[in-house]
Amino acid sequence: MKTLRNIILSVAAMLIALPAIAQQKTSVQEIWTVYLNEGIPVEYYDAVPNITDFVYSFCKAHRGMRLTDEMENYLSVDGYRNADVQEHICDLKAGYVRLLFKSGADFQACYWNLPGGKKRVAVMLYDENDPAPYAFLRFYDYKAKDKDMFALAPLPVTEECDPTLVFYNLPRKGKDIDIIVRSSGSTGKYIFNGEEGFTFDGSPECLGVEDGDGDLEGDGNLLYCILSSEEETPIITEEGQIIYNIPAGVYNIRLREPEEGMWRIVGYALDTAEEEYVIDTAYDGGLYITSDHLCLYTANYGNTPLKLYSMPDDDSPVVTIIVEGDSVVHPIGATEDYYWIHVVFGDYDGWIQITNLCSNPYTSCS
Repeated sequence: MKTLRNIILSVAAMLIALPAIAQQKTSVQEIWTVYLNEGIPVEYYDAVPNITDFVYSFCKAHRGMRLTDEMENYLSVDGYRNADVQEHICDLKAGYVRLLFKSGADFQACYWNLPGGKKRVAVMLYDENDPAPYAFLRFYDYKAKDKDMFALAPLPVTEECDPTLVFYNLPRKGKDIDIIVRSSGSTGKYIFNGEEGFTFDGSPECLGVEDGDGDLEGDGNLLYCILSSEEETPIITEEGQIIYNIPAGVYNIRLREPEEGMWRIVGYALDTAEEEYVIDTAYDGGLYITSDHLCLYTANYGNTPLKLYSMPDDDSPVVTIIVEGDSVVHPIGATEDYYWIHVVFGDYDGWIQITNLCSNPYTSCS
């Protein structure tokens, strides 16, 4: 039986179907530039949402791209078909959806049940027709009380690897994510560990995050941040010894393991608007940067009041309210899943959700 949503979208899709689909307005890569800073409202009509509700809501939030537009049509328009689609799977019992294209595109989604009625939703998009055909894997957490699904930090791939060579298969059976390196055929897995996230298992080639000792870590927690300074910024060891200085400028930087006012640097390149500045992180013990050189912007555009909490819990006391949009905060810590970030704002320090922060120094994350 059709829902009201299906009836409305059936009429709309018949009017715009193939001409609109042929024009890909948004690439996979462009979608993820704002992905971490969004909470997506989940539309559902039964007592609890199922996988099609999560995927439909995701597609609706990211319209204007071939993969999301096609998936939305398949989920909402009875009898809809596209000659370029090789396989369409919608397994409600397994919590799994897939749209595989003959032209080399793939859209997969699944979810895992977590304690307290929470669900962790994974979305994998890949399109060979993109200028840079990355296989993007991202995660959302859904809590029934919020009725939104909020993005988590992505699992990492080393900078030594060309990310266009890495592909993921989400589980229809079982709980683990299969990883394939197309250039070599080597494989690995992200092992699902419930609320603790994922750990990496398999060949280290192109997978995990390399630390200062050359080992690989697979917990996948990163903070994307901004380094902005009018003076040189020192890169130091864990003991505080200066190894070298980064020239003055504005950079994007990836970080993890905050401790005592320092963050460990992940990867080897800091991206600016025009070029990369290479950091050699293959230093015994790793390389670090202090929090006072780092910043993020609040994503409360339109001066929407934003609460800074005393603990990483929205039921904890409010330290202060940030009123001005695009305010600068300095990250000094994070929860294990990097969903809550401990920041300094003026004379205050407190906790704020990653979805309310922006790591893009050039544009907003709305």
